[in-house]
Amino acid sequence: MHIHALPYSYDTNHAVTFITGHMAGGDVPENLDWTAIAKGSPAIVLYMALSHLDAITKIMIEAGRSPSEPMALVRNATLPDQLVLETTLGRAAVDVARTGFTGPAIIAIGEIVRMRDSLDWLGAMSGKTLRTDPLGTRGALNAG
Repeated sequence: MHIHALPYSYDTNHAVTFITGHMAGGDVPENLDWTAIAKGSPAIVLYMALSHLDAITKIMIEAGRSPSEPMALVRNATLPDQLVLETTLGRAAVDVARTGFTGPAIIAIGEIVRMRDSLDWLGAMSGKTLRTDPLGTRGALNAG
């Protein structure tokens, strides 16, 4: 599955977890086992989560995810005015505030974010050169 040039299932992982960013009343989901999600899912996608980004990133880090883990926030996915903010789990809330990034947005967490360099079809249409091996695995795969 590829949405907004991020592969949710690829060589970097074989599982993905989709999580809503707020409960019906608007609060951060409290009925989730955040530790199990943090440790068990290589790729996490959050939707409706921008307003609770600071709290959710802190929960994810406390539950075992690395603050340096790649994260991408995508507004208007697949549309000509798509905007992607690439950051890390530990810097996301600061970068969102610094850039004025607004929603609605889909948020991806994990190594899948690094794959964007080879799958950014909107960027390619604008002349961006795509990377052929963004994870640096090609040499390892061909080493025999």
